[in-house]
Amino acid sequence: MKKILLLLLAAVSLCACKKTPETISVPFEKMDYYFAAVEASVARKIVDQDTFDNLFGVAFTMGMQVEPLDFGKEFVIGIINPPTDEKTTLTPVSLVKTGDGLVFTYSEQIGEKMGSTMKPSLVIRVDKQYDAPLQIIKIQK
Repeated sequence: MKKILLLLLAAVSLCACKKTPETISVPFEKMDYYFAAVEASVARKIVDQDTFDNLFGVAFTMGMQVEPLDFGKEFVIGIINPPTDEKTTLTPVSLVKTGDGLVFTYSEQIGEKMGSTMKPSLVIRVDKQYDAPLQIIKIQK
C-alpha cells in the first residue's frame, strides 16, 4: 500500500513540474496619426515600408511631427475594418508573448449611426526583438 501511495505521489509530482509557457507582456505604442488607405479588412503584422504604405496613410495636422517607422528595428500590427456608418472604436487591450508566439488582443466598440462613413483602423508599433508568429483576437464590446 505504501509503495502504491509513493508511486502515486511521484507521478503527481512529475505532472506538477510540467513546464507551462511563460507569458510576457510586450510593450507597444499606439499610433493615432494614421488612417486606413484601403477598403478591405486587414488584421496582420506588417514588416516592411511598402506594405505599410499600401495600407495606411498619415493624417497630418498643423505642427505635427510624425516619427518615421524603422522596419529594421520594429514591426507594425495593423487592423482595418470595412467602411461603416456606425461610430466604431478599435482599442488595443494587450500584447503578450507566450511560448513561440505573440497574441494581440483588441476591442471593437460599435456606437450610434452617423451621417457619414468611416474606416475604423488601429496601428501599433512593436520592437522587433519581440517578433514571432502573431495571433490576433478581437473582443466585441
